[in-house]
Amino acid sequence: MADFMAENNPCGQSILRLVSRGNAIIAELLRLSHFIPPVFRLDGRTEQHKYAEILADFSYFRQQEYFDHNIDSKPDLQELDEELKVNHSDILTRLYLAFESIHKYITDLNRLLEEVEEGVYIQQTIESILLNADGKQLMAEALYLYGVMLLVVDMKFEGVVRERILVAYHRYSAQRTSADSNIDDVCKLLRSTGFEQGPKRPQGYPEAFFGRVPMNAQFVSMLVDRLRSDDLYHQISAFPLPEHRSAALATQAAMLYVCLYFAPSILHSQPAKMREIVDKFFPDNWVISVYMGMVVNLVDAWEPYKAAKMALGNTVEHVFVKELAGKLHVKLTQLNPAVKQFLQEGVLHEEYVLDNIPKMMNVLRDCNVTLRWLMLHTCPVPEGNKKLREKQSKWEGFKKEGCERMRELADVFSGAKPLTRIERNESLQSWFSEMAKQIEQLSAEDSTSAGRKIFQKLESTVGTFGLSGLDRLLCFMLVRELQTFVYSIKSGVLRDPLWQDMFRSLSSMLSPVRATLEHPQRVYSTYLARSSKLWSSSSFTDVLLRIGQIQLLRRLIGYELHTAAKFDSKFLTSALHNLNQALLAAVGEHYHNPERPYPSEDNPLLYELTAYLESTGINHPLSKIYVTTDRLPYIELFVLLFVLSHLSRMHYSKPLGKLQPKKPQEHVDISALVAGVITLLHQFHAEVNELFVALLGQYVRSMIAAR
Repeated sequence: MADFMAENNPCGQSILRLVSRGNAIIAELLRLSHFIPPVFRLDGRTEQHKYAEILADFSYFRQQEYFDHNIDSKPDLQELDEELKVNHSDILTRLYLAFESIHKYITDLNRLLEEVEEGVYIQQTIESILLNADGKQLMAEALYLYGVMLLVVDMKFEGVVRERILVAYHRYSAQRTSADSNIDDVCKLLRSTGFEQGPKRPQGYPEAFFGRVPMNAQFVSMLVDRLRSDDLYHQISAFPLPEHRSAALATQAAMLYVCLYFAPSILHSQPAKMREIVDKFFPDNWVISVYMGMVVNLVDAWEPYKAAKMALGNTVEHVFVKELAGKLHVKLTQLNPAVKQFLQEGVLHEEYVLDNIPKMMNVLRDCNVTLRWLMLHTCPVPEGNKKLREKQSKWEGFKKEGCERMRELADVFSGAKPLTRIERNESLQSWFSEMAKQIEQLSAEDSTSAGRKIFQKLESTVGTFGLSGLDRLLCFMLVRELQTFVYSIKSGVLRDPLWQDMFRSLSSMLSPVRATLEHPQRVYSTYLARSSKLWSSSSFTDVLLRIGQIQLLRRLIGYELHTAAKFDSKFLTSALHNLNQALLAAVGEHYHNPERPYPSEDNPLLYELTAYLESTGINHPLSKIYVTTDRLPYIELFVLLFVLSHLSRMHYSKPLGKLQPKKPQEHVDISALVAGVITLLHQFHAEVNELFVALLGQYVRSMIAAR
């Protein structure tokens, strides 16, 4: 048979284009899931009261005349309805086209199968396609991708939100939908399934959802048989050891998991097939990655299916799981020294790699398999009720503080506070008051997403222009904090003769910085003890924490601005990005060769471009210079002692993957502290940064050599 993927093979090319389209649809769904207008969720009481009569689910179609008449008879609802239409028509159209593409995808897949059966593609049948190596891969991916689309839609777009979006699109795009009969089919496919994130799920889910558009049963049966019996991607040859088989077949196992929902009878009542599937694909794993971040625990997923649950029983038996975890722990302790041996400086040169390829491949293979299992099957262990009570107490305290801060901001714009350059603004006053109420409604039970909810409310109310303005306001606050910090060091610490003598002595001890100290523990502990008064009796730590928190918030704002810019003005964003890169390259060439052109001082290009870049989020807050500073003596030593003093009070938390205070009562945000130190160092000459890094390197080398 000729190459199935050849350009002159219309059948292979048709399936290939369909699969490519399926991946693009999923990518679009995942991206659009971050741009669902918050108003369609009707989360708060205020939004429910305001929009409940305008945003309807599919009950709208049962009483359409009543619903439309109610809006037409009330001028305030008409105005609100028109506002929604103007503000959200573009994103509603984009969302509908993505939803419609799912229905078009499965329609085209069914049509392709019909054409194959009818003999449109000469010498091609479903059987012959599934016997071809490329053909069965593409067919399996085509069905699998459709299943992933449905799962993504239900996970990222709640059922009632989907219905509100489709109804709103139908109402606001009446001219188009009247000529487009597809919207009825799209609504039938994507009506709410009743699924919600949580341990419980609707009866018959997701197989009933997967069956809303009928599929060729014979094709599904034959495809599942290929998936459970063949090695579609020829991975077993790359993982020759028997204990690596489940990792070798992981991609195929994820595809089989999804495709089985198109043939639920196998899950329910065919124990022999399920036993075969589990023995081949899930003999030592029960948590699988279905698609880019979508992780499924088969113990929960297959709970409603008798045959599947029974087949999985041996895999999740307590004795077997304990034994398997013990083996992997031993394997991990064996692999660590082997990997460290390879990663020593000077080991991985070309000749060594060529001579040791089999050995290195075995270690890499073992590392990948072991880490994959551990990452999927382990999670941080809860630290007990005490930690939970502390978490609840912190949550309530921060929530109270957040409400108070919002009320203070509302008072600022009331016009009653005697603050310079702040004019009365009733809109901002009412908005901050409303934000305080929204924060009060947040629950600690959903604390993981609470921060994101606050930011989404902020973004949806003030919009991109408001976020850009907020970024400038935070920038002014940052400048003030940096000026205060630098002034405190310059006029206080570095002018005190006692501190000057200490820094002079330390500088002498550490010179030259490329050298290694003989007794580093004694040297560093002595100077850390002498400088401890600086950190205990001053506000340096608090100021740097505030600087870091402002910078982290500005990075988040920049990300949101850049994402919105790419979504709403992709050509402008691309043009600004390319112009910025070209200008940076030109500046770099000018510094290497002064004869090269460079914007003059009276040229507004740099100033105006900077405003555009900041408004579209194309900036790096941590690397900018905000204040002008003089050359301060010993500033690098000051920062070094500051960092080392805090480092000694930290420990590395494996579950969290970051540094944490050794004492729970020390509430230090290490991420904010690091961002604050980085920002501070960037306000000085580049030599200060280089010397600080060299001093840290000396500390690390000396401490390692002393062990």
